Amino acid sequence: MTTFQKPYPFVCTVAVVFSSITAAQAQVHPEHPNPRSRSEIESVLTKAPKISSENLRNLHIVLLASEKDHGINEHDYPLWQKNWQLLLGGQKDGSDAAQINLFGSANKVVPKDMKTGAPNVNVTTAWEWPSKKQFHNADLIVAFSVINWSEGKNSELHEFMSRGGGFVTIHMSCVVAEGIGLDDEVAELIGLDWNWDYTRWRHGPMNLDIAKPDHPICLGLPKKLYFMDEAYWPLHGDRSKVTIIATSKETVGTFNIRDKDGNHVFDKLKAIQQKWPEEPTKDEPMFWTYEYGKGRVYGCILGHYTWTFDDPYFRILLLRGMAWAAGESPYRFDSLVLRGAGL
Repeated sequence: MTTFQKPYPFVCTVAVVFSSITAAQAQVHPEHPNPRSRSEIESVLTKAPKISSENLRNLHIVLLASEKDHGINEHDYPLWQKNWQLLLGGQKDGSDAAQINLFGSANKVVPKDMKTGAPNVNVTTAWEWPSKKQFHNADLIVAFSVINWSEGKNSELHEFMSRGGGFVTIHMSCVVAEGIGLDDEVAELIGLDWNWDYTRWRHGPMNLDIAKPDHPICLGLPKKLYFMDEAYWPLHGDRSKVTIIATSKETVGTFNIRDKDGNHVFDKLKAIQQKWPEEPTKDEPMFWTYEYGKGRVYGCILGHYTWTFDDPYFRILLLRGMAWAAGESPYRFDSLVLRGAGL
């Protein structure tokens, strides 16, 4: 595992804790799931209205990443940033970027599609946090990274969304470092976040239920979707303020996940994976929408494994959520779903 360097002490705390989890669960990591069929994905996409490239407003999207902090095929923020810059923005002159999928060798992509990306989209990248210039120019910020949340960052994000900016949080970016007292503040900004006192995690099969089938993001999707990824639950925040798009059934467990000295009890958390789903479960949010000021937020808990980003059903949920958060038709990026996807 790669460790974080100073001056990011809060990020170090998060990285160390999650590296312990990874080491403890090395024997229970799941295998890459079977690929989807092209026909089943196309049947979903054909139900959505076609978006003409004419008269589309120009969108500036910032992809936010940080240093990789897990093992092979896990939490690969830099690879996602590089490959999704290609997916969304197309191949730039002089660039040797040639792979969109994150898992395995390069999947075939039509050369023209590799060049073009999404119409009228400009993509830039940010490391650990956007610059002031990026905040000023961006329409949408997509974060798949460890975020060293702070009062200053919260203030910048508040200003960005208050004027109508969109924000997407993927997987680890909803985790607030332990002991800094910003859980409530971050939850107010993004809808739901991780709380170190009770949020748990589980790697393995996830049977997602589409909780809001009438939401435009969910148009054409099956009622249930199977993934092999990681759940975080229960999340912190006021669920009455968010619209839950998809849920996973996770254990209700009432035990304290800290010992008498306040340390996390990893053995108990590992036991959750071994017993799931034998114990009682309840529906826990894995995707949600949220409105803050004039801005929109889309939350996505999945994304632990690289292969998830190649799953066309995941792409539908994420790309439509991104478009929605940007204030666009949710189907603006549907044409990207199958490019380099795992089929």
